[in-house]
Amino acid sequence: SASATSASTGAVVAPGPSTVEYLVVAGGGGGGGAIYAYYAGAGGGGGGFLTSSGYAVSAGSSISVTVGNGGLAGQATTNAAGGNGGNSVFGSITVMGGGGGGGNSDTGTAGANGGSGGGARVAGTSGGLASQGYRGGDNSAGSAGAGGGGACGAAANVTMAGYSTAGGSGCPSAITGSLIWYAGGGGGGGFNVNSSGATGGGGAAGVAGTANTGGGGGGMAYVSSNVAGVGNAGGSGIVIIRYPATYADAASTTGSPTFTNGGSDKIYKWINVGSGSITFSLGVGPAIVTPNGLDGQSSAKAGASCASIRAGGYSVGDGTYWIKPAQYGGSPFQAYCDMTTDGGGYTYYAISSGLTTYRSTDNNSCKALGMDIVIPRTQAHFTALYAKYGASYFATVPGVYGTVPGNYTGCSMRNPTSYGSGCSNWYALDGGKWWLRDSAYSEPNGNYTAYCWLGMGSWATPVISSLSFDDNNCYYYTSSYICSTNDK
Repeated sequence: SASATSASTGAVVAPGPSTVEYLVVAGGGGGGGAIYAYYAGAGGGGGGFLTSSGYAVSAGSSISVTVGNGGLAGQATTNAAGGNGGNSVFGSITVMGGGGGGGNSDTGTAGANGGSGGGARVAGTSGGLASQGYRGGDNSAGSAGAGGGGACGAAANVTMAGYSTAGGSGCPSAITGSLIWYAGGGGGGGFNVNSSGATGGGGAAGVAGTANTGGGGGGMAYVSSNVAGVGNAGGSGIVIIRYPATYADAASTTGSPTFTNGGSDKIYKWINVGSGSITFSLGVGPAIVTPNGLDGQSSAKAGASCASIRAGGYSVGDGTYWIKPAQYGGSPFQAYCDMTTDGGGYTYYAISSGLTTYRSTDNNSCKALGMDIVIPRTQAHFTALYAKYGASYFATVPGVYGTVPGNYTGCSMRNPTSYGSGCSNWYALDGGKWWLRDSAYSEPNGNYTAYCWLGMGSWATPVISSLSFDDNNCYYYTSSYICSTNDK
């Protein structure tokens, strides 16, 4: 591809990217209303959720973007169901809006199918679209609305009359640099209990889904048997793309996206409901940077991470480089760069006798450096980590945690979105790709506490192919771990 030279500075201008990372979240479904308030309404489903890297883009070609609207609130009418959320689109990626929650008229209505299914006011669940969301809860007990499904978890069914259920879990993403949850299901309303919405923007009974999260709207909350009422609208969707900052800005955009250049990445974010587009510039291919680029060979030329140094064409192989992470306000420091594994760009910084951590929500010593505990992305990555640092830095499984207690012996402990199969309700610290095993194992077997680290067991060296670990409530902890920017 061609590159351009600035007449004023003589600097070589980088071409546009050949691939980008994306997050596409559709609008959440609206919560159901009720013509008879005694029965309340069901929660709307979270919008569909898809995220991945490696999406191919071409210079000069306009890529369409659509941000889906939140579903309309169900009314206090004969058909009291909430409306489905609007679809969101990025190029060839279409994500379905969340299903509307069932309402209560003379007989009650079912939840609608969608990216995640809406909750029901009658028996029978609504389906979520495979790979985008989960089903809403059903109701065979009466006098309550079930929660809407979430993008990363189904809603529970109503099993007791008057006791509604909460929305299903949303999904996390750190594509913007901060961990944010999206597409949680809305909570149902009930004669005895009005339920909560899910993490990810799902509204509690009586509350709308959060804008730009794709959260489902809460069902009409029970207030009094003499007062009918409407449900609550779903939250609108969002479209975000990210690529390394060594590539050129987009040639043009429509739809008024926000633009952020965080030093290591460029991020475009569409939040306004409706259509937009993006067109990339200057051809495709490796970024060409100015000769005084941040090569990591001195503190004055510290890169944001090993990935950014490699993306700039400055890798000289595995070893120590100077870095200054984008979220770190201190002086540059030296870290180890793995410039070989999985194409290179992994950042490592060892901490011994640091802050003790039992769970993903604890503080740790990496955060003061603008980093976090390393996330094993692939078997090759985890193998390389162990080969360099040994088991003393891995008393616990790093960077991976669960949000729902339970038995996970029937699934492979890896990210299902990245690998096609794996364990739901488990996440990396940044919401991205993670790997522990390619086959099922006898743990976690049921005594897991949400957000806690798994204890590390035996290692099969030199290749980690049969990792073992244990849940055991929240027993395991560590103060020695490997930090990373986790941007590879």
